Amino acid sequence: MDADVAMVERVEVATAGAAEAVPPGYTRVEGAPFPLLRASLSTGLTLWFAPKSGASSVYASVMIHAGGRYEDAHTSGASHMLEHMLFVGTERWDKEEVRAVIDRAGGQDNGFTGQEQVGYYAWLPEGRIPVALDWLDQVVFHPTLPASEFDREREVVFEERDGHDPLVIRLFREAGLPMSLWESRERALFPGSSRSRRQIGDERSLDGLTVEALRTFYQAHYTAQNADLVVVGDEEPAAVLALAEATFAGIPAGPRLTPPHDFGDIKLGGRRNVWEPMVSNRCEVSFGARGPALDAPDAAAAEVLSTYLDRVLEADLREQRGITYGVRARLSSQSDSGEFTVSVETDCAHKDEVADAIEGLVVAVAAGELDRPRFEEARSARAGTEAIYLDGATSWGDAVQNELAHAAPFSTPVTAAALAEVTPEAMAEVARRWLPPNQTLIWFSRGVLTVAQAWGVGLAIGVPLLGWLGRKLWRWRQARRARRVAAP
Repeated sequence: MDADVAMVERVEVATAGAAEAVPPGYTRVEGAPFPLLRASLSTGLTLWFAPKSGASSVYASVMIHAGGRYEDAHTSGASHMLEHMLFVGTERWDKEEVRAVIDRAGGQDNGFTGQEQVGYYAWLPEGRIPVALDWLDQVVFHPTLPASEFDREREVVFEERDGHDPLVIRLFREAGLPMSLWESRERALFPGSSRSRRQIGDERSLDGLTVEALRTFYQAHYTAQNADLVVVGDEEPAAVLALAEATFAGIPAGPRLTPPHDFGDIKLGGRRNVWEPMVSNRCEVSFGARGPALDAPDAAAAEVLSTYLDRVLEADLREQRGITYGVRARLSSQSDSGEFTVSVETDCAHKDEVADAIEGLVVAVAAGELDRPRFEEARSARAGTEAIYLDGATSWGDAVQNELAHAAPFSTPVTAAALAEVTPEAMAEVARRWLPPNQTLIWFSRGVLTVAQAWGVGLAIGVPLLGWLGRKLWRWRQARRARRVAAP
């Protein structure tokens, strides 16, 4: 524990140093692991500015409250499609110029789509914040969404999702059948919810999207009050505020949106097979359960629990038994809920052995039966990961962006200090609350055919087919020979 506290204190000293006096127009954000200021622009756009002393670059992003959870079955994939379309032309630039502006300034840019956020960023050398903000304003708030580019970008999206679905898969999907372990798990944990749809969209929704529908979706979500501007760099706060006010003037206000909480209580338990359209002798064993939301009081303890499960199962299943290459245990949280998953790929002969190990460990943790050295290792590792993360080039911007999905950003942040203070009792309580047997499920993802079965099917079809082709070839040769003999 002493080592954990010392490490966290060093991080807090390294990231401290905000001026005592809050600059005019700003309020100080309490709870942030680094100096952070907040201001509201006249349009309703919120500015989050992290003055990073000594930074040799400036990072700026605009975050929109959109994504998969803001869509329905008909508009599924619209947020991601919009992310593509915003880069193909603005009121001042065509698609070549959109990409060239940041490139000429020696920077990087991109966009990303999640379940609850869509973001656009520009990362440039210090002193070039006017270029970054001007580019963001044009791309995010002044796109042309040209109809001439729509079909091409939609095909790019299809390529990004591994192409169009084969007819058989499409028919299964249209019948409402899950075609992957992920779909089966999400539908069980969040039945009927937008959480159970892929944020990239599906075949039917993407085919049905139109430019008009996309423009309607844009107008509803890309408004000042539904967006946040994040800036990180060694800049004067007053200059940043004045520049942001001038650059982002005239944006429609619009309401602040939140995703629908469209799921209720569940009762699970047991194990379930999921047949995937593939040929394999391997099985993926996936444990799933709901977990706490991003800003829940027990979020830090839940993060340590996921790391503990990962470390203990890795040592057991890989290092001792040798029945898997690796274990992936994680907590994935959103604004109103989270999800624990443990995934292990193994030979299908070992699938029940793996499932027993996962369930046994969860029961032991809930009962307070912990491997104390492993717990301390997991807590230290998780706190250290958070501390090291904040040293990254764009990590402060990423940290702010992640918090913007919270109902109240930085009210209960998961910081290195909070992680280092997690107790064994708090971790056990998380297991009791979120991982009781009737709230968890284990899925076995299996191929529809093993390799041996696929060979058998191939031979069953191939041998008669080759025989038929052989007979056809023999008859053709006989007929050809007969024609030669009959010829004068």
